[in-house]
Amino acid sequence: DWWESALIFEMSATFVEALVYPAQDDYFFTLEDFQARPEWSLFYDDNYATWYMYGAAMYLHFLRERYFPSDAAFIARVWRGMRSDAGVGRPDYLDALRDVLLSDRGITLDETVVEFMQWRWFVAQFDDGNHFQSGDAWPYPVAFIEVDVGAAPIDIDLSAMMYGANYLRIVNGGAADVDVSIDLQENDPEVTWSLTTVDGGTIGGNFTVPEQTDIVLVPTVLPAVAVSASTLSFDPRNATLSLDVM
Repeated sequence: DWWESALIFEMSATFVEALVYPAQDDYFFTLEDFQARPEWSLFYDDNYATWYMYGAAMYLHFLRERYFPSDAAFIARVWRGMRSDAGVGRPDYLDALRDVLLSDRGITLDETVVEFMQWRWFVAQFDDGNHFQSGDAWPYPVAFIEVDVGAAPIDIDLSAMMYGANYLRIVNGGAADVDVSIDLQENDPEVTWSLTTVDGGTIGGNFTVPEQTDIVLVPTVLPAVAVSASTLSFDPRNATLSLDVM
């Protein structure tokens, strides 16, 4: 029936354009709106209020580079998987994306979203040469909050949609390592919060911030049960992250 969110149309078109015309960079500017709003859902259709839906093509670039390096046609299989009878509405683009990822690469949609949120950090001045091929050319780092570990104990209010994230750069400017305890408090049965670092580590009850460096935390909101495009909620989900020095 092709009744899908405008997001899948725009992110797909922007992605494919970059593959067909790799020398062009006229889509780079769309990344500014996308990277400025990590708390929005990766799949948020903002009805063309910004360039966010176009910049969301960054996720498809991640999938190609990480899981489909010689198979950009994965996006065509997603589109074929979206086909349904008129008025039925299922499968939708989330169903199709979930099926292609699981059947072709044995990974879940939610796992790729968590990993993408980690990769999303490594662009512009934070590019490390190990993530996006164009990371150093993409001019917009993701928005983040900087927290001085010396300010602990501190409570940080988090808010993000399903499939959205916050970025916390925990900075230690001192001359000694600092051991930090962490506690994430949330009470929303519809979501779970994944707490990782941008380098792929999973954060439990405590971690260490080495002297004269920082650790970037990424709390990402995931649905507690699999959602479709029609049941994906864009309501903000709230939590509190408490940090204290051990």
